[in-house]
Amino acid sequence: MPRVLNQFENYPFWQTLFSECGLQVELSAPSSNAIYEQGAAAIMSENLCFPAKLVSGHIFDLMARGVDRIFYPMVFFEQKEFSDADNCFNCPVVS
Repeated sequence: MPRVLNQFENYPFWQTLFSECGLQVELSAPSSNAIYEQGAAAIMSENLCFPAKLVSGHIFDLMARGVDRIFYPMVFFEQKEFSDADNCFNCPVVS
């Protein structure tokens, strides 16, 4: 599982769900300049944001470890955690 954005924020839920289903969960390495550089080198656009490049690096990290499946759901919308929150939509580039 990539250690990124809302995927990592919700990690306790996903880790519990998959473990209870008998699946082993492996996180990508902690974010680093090397992971960012690997992701940035794979993206053909200069104008994508830092988080998008970092996400790609985390995916490559998991691929290099030989994991057989990478769970990265497309989550467009999340419920507001606080009543005064303004926005519940996730960026489409990294969701």
